[in-house]
Amino acid sequence: MYPRDTTDQLLLACRYAHRDVKGENILVRAASGNGRHITDVRLINFGIVCRLDDETALGEMCGTPGFIAPETLLRRVVDVRKVDVWSLACVILEQSVDEDWFEDNWFTVNSQLTSMTDV
Repeated sequence: MYPRDTTDQLLLACRYAHRDVKGENILVRAASGNGRHITDVRLINFGIVCRLDDETALGEMCGTPGFIAPETLLRRVVDVRKVDVWSLACVILEQSVDEDWFEDNWFTVNSQLTSMTDV
C-alpha cells in the first residue's frame, strides 16, 4: 500500500483508523472556480479514531449508518483499516449515483441492517 494523501500517511504512521469516513468528513479544495482541478483533500472529525492495536475497538459499534462496514455491524472486525476502506467506497458510491437513489436504496438498506444488529 502506498498512501498518497497526507492524512492517510499520518493515520497509518500513527497506527490509527478513522472509523467514520463519510462525505461530510471530507473537505475538498479546488484551484479554480469550476472545481475541476482538486488541489487538496482533507479528512476531518477524528472523534471516534482508534489505534490499530486497540483490541477493544474491534468490537465497538461506531460510524454513520449508510457508511458502516458489514464486519462492524456484526462486531467481527479483524482489520480496522478495512472499515475505513469500506466507508470510502460508500462515499464514492454516494458521489457516483443520484442522491435519491443512494438515500432510497443503499442508505435505507444499510440503516435497516444496523437496526437489526441492535446497535
